[in-house]
Amino acid sequence: MSTAYQIVVCGSIVPDPLQTLEPVASPAGPALKNEMMLSAVLDPWAGHAL
Repeated sequence: MSTAYQIVVCGSIVPDPLQTLEPVASPAGPALKNEMMLSAVLDPWAGHAL
C-alpha cells in the first residue's frame, strides 16, 4: 500500500528585514522611510520551511 501526501507551505512577501529605516527628506521636514518604501523579499521564515 502506498500513501502519497502533499505538504503546503504558505509564504508571503514582507519588507526586507536587513534594510534599515533611513532618514529621508519630506515636505514636512526630516522623516524615516516607512515599511512600504523598503524593498520586499520572501518571508525568511517561510524560506526556511521550503
